[in-house]
This record gives sequence, structure tokens and C-alpha cells, in this order.
Amino acid sequence: MLAYRFRFHGHASFNFLYRFGKTYRTRLFTLRIVSNPRRANNRYAVVVAKKVLKASPDRNRARRRIYEILRKNSAAMSPGYDVVTTVSSKDILTVPHAELEKLILDNLRQAQVL
Repeated sequence: MLAYRFRFHGHASFNFLYRFGKTYRTRLFTLRIVSNPRRANNRYAVVVAKKVLKASPDRNRARRRIYEILRKNSAAMSPGYDVVTTVSSKDILTVPHAELEKLILDNLRQAQVL
């Protein structure tokens, strides 16, 4: 589980990210990243819409898979970034963990966060 200090709190904290963040897309998810120099730590959020995955256990499983990858690799990331992952395909549940991790880390490298 991701520590409290690495999570977003409240809907208003997303406004800056959605307005100024850069977007990186894959077939499974969209990664939106913005530098936030006022923060010492990175903040992460995973958004899974009901339109993508109807059942809440499936949405939670997708969230947990992505949070775990971000948690394991957070020490290697540059501090001071806000990162939101929006799931856009139900295939995220069936993709092997190694492939999902590779996709996320490739996008973070492309964004020069990792």
C-alpha cells in the first residue's frame, strides 16, 4: 500500500495537474505528469472509471496493481512530481505484471521522471 504522504487529497489537488500536466498514452492507460516544486515527495493517483470496469473488485484490483508498481519504483524517481494514471482498458487485469511494469516505467522514463 502506498503511504499517505504519497497520495492526492481532495479533488481540488487534481486541478493543477489536469491543467498543466503532460500526457503519455498507451493502449491500457494514460499517464499525466507535472512537476510540482512545492512538494518534497511525489504524489500518485490511479483513476479507474466505472465505464471501463463495472465491478468494484476489478477496479480495486487494477488500482492495486498500478499502485504496487509505483510504490516499488518510487525511490528511483525524481522528487517533486504529481502523477495520475487513468485506466482506459479492461485488459489491464489480464496483462502480465512484468509487461504492465515495463509500460509504466517506459512512460516514466519518457517523461524524465525515472
